[in-house]
Amino acid sequence: MVDSPGGSLDDDLAAAFDGEFDGEIADEDGAGKAQEHEEDEPQGADDDSDGEDGGKSSSGSEVDLDDLEDIADKGFAEVETLKRVAGIEDRPAKRMKMVRFGVDDGSPSKRKAGAAGAGPSTSAAGSGGASGSGGGCQHPVWVFGLCGVCGVSKESLESSTGDQYGQYLSASAAAAHAGDDSARAQAGTVRLKHLHASKEVEVSRQEADRIRRETVSRLLSRRRLILILDLDHTLLNSVHMNEVGEDAAPRLAELQHREQEANLGPRRLLHCLADKKLWTKLRPGVFEFLDGLRDAYEMHIYTMGDKTYAAEVRRLLDPTGRLFSSVIAKDHSTTATAKHLDVLLSADELALVLDDTEVVWPGHRRNLLQIERYHFFPSDLRKWRADGTALLEQERDESATDGALATHSRVLRAVHSRFFSQEDPSLPPLDERDVRNVLAEQKARILKGVHVTFSRCWAQDKDPHKEPLWQLAEGLGATCLPAYDPAITTHVVAAAGGTAKVHQARGDGKAVVTPAWLQGCAFRWERLPEKDFPVPEPSQTDGRGGSGSGGGKGSGGAVGSKPSAADELQMAMAAAGGGGGGAQS
Repeated sequence: MVDSPGGSLDDDLAAAFDGEFDGEIADEDGAGKAQEHEEDEPQGADDDSDGEDGGKSSSGSEVDLDDLEDIADKGFAEVETLKRVAGIEDRPAKRMKMVRFGVDDGSPSKRKAGAAGAGPSTSAAGSGGASGSGGGCQHPVWVFGLCGVCGVSKESLESSTGDQYGQYLSASAAAAHAGDDSARAQAGTVRLKHLHASKEVEVSRQEADRIRRETVSRLLSRRRLILILDLDHTLLNSVHMNEVGEDAAPRLAELQHREQEANLGPRRLLHCLADKKLWTKLRPGVFEFLDGLRDAYEMHIYTMGDKTYAAEVRRLLDPTGRLFSSVIAKDHSTTATAKHLDVLLSADELALVLDDTEVVWPGHRRNLLQIERYHFFPSDLRKWRADGTALLEQERDESATDGALATHSRVLRAVHSRFFSQEDPSLPPLDERDVRNVLAEQKARILKGVHVTFSRCWAQDKDPHKEPLWQLAEGLGATCLPAYDPAITTHVVAAAGGTAKVHQARGDGKAVVTPAWLQGCAFRWERLPEKDFPVPEPSQTDGRGGSGSGGGKGSGGAVGSKPSAADELQMAMAAAGGGGGGAQS
């Protein structure tokens, strides 16, 4: 039985914060009610009852608590003894586990030293752990501007410690605003916006590092890795209702009718989200994909859509609430135009990302499995200025068993199996392995033995080693050649026909393909048939040199001219959440 996501780090932290404030509220309410009771009680109410010694008897609020605690302790000990004899082991309830902040180990000497408050740690100033009214507290977590351990406020701490702590806070805020990973690491806090609606939960850099170490230990002991999943164009496609044309409406109604007749229940793929005014089409095979990976990966949603959209889609994908450990929306991201793993306090060396857009992961491209975009609705395809027709227009859909999600499910299972393999002596010890290296190793098998020469794929004054196509081919295991060599070259990748390289390669019997062949091999994780990506002659093309579907199995739309990174980022942000979830340009 897989562990419930309720035992994940995010839930542990949230439970600690919720429990902390619930206890305070309960204490305040109890104190207030006791005070009201005392004010309402007549002053002579106790005069009629004398104790054995002739004095006043104790009131109900003055019962000897020590006696009650002794009785409770004895009862608890007896219950625990009986449970041990019976072999009963309690499982912690969801969101009810204790989290200890700022403790590197649980040794009694460490706890005693921390409780004694002998003074600030020598590393406090350097890591944001300046000592305040809490003695030696390192201030590992901040909630609403207050230390979650000792209760000191940032404002008072800054006043008492002078400019040093003030500069630390300023540097942290500047780093978070700038989106600079290295600066953020040197500055001191990470804001965990997805843990609290007010976005006022932060942990210190030292505490974030400790949590990451614990995350690694926890995941490795359970033989699990981390998988971050994008929503739009990866697991589904959403558009606004007013973008669905009159010609598409009957097709959607027919599809809805077929799903109702099939009695798919919560596993139907087409949804009308009336509150969001959206049509949402889940990608075929999505439920099989999620169910198949739940034991091997701790899964998180990360979308540039807003949090209400993310919550609604999570309900569609995970009706029982057991698949995803957390949901990160654009409201929670540390930067407005990019995604970062720091928001999860995850271990980068154990994390993989499935997303259709590479440009939104500038600092984590080695973690990325890029999936072909899912374009079901025609209006969505037009937003991306892509060639071809959407799947709805073609009156077909991806295969649930051999489509994009099924392909990546097989890859992810292979990566997991390789990472935890105990049979290969060439692998480093488990605690030193990096899933990014395993992913790169798997990808490099796709075009192993292929030698590629490029023709008219970039301007002659460009450095070919910095070109995306060159880097893509090398990542797939191919060897790239700066010039055509009939004795070595096996493939010519050409953006247009009619060039000397194309004519020579054809005369030598070499394969001549469009750049879409490389991208298709990357999407499908296999070497695709070269005949499906022919390079047309100059009279047959408009110069863009694009034909073929890109992914081989068709996700809607053909590969034409690739937009710039800036244009692609703007389109991804605009399309998030069905068109209403991204930043406005």
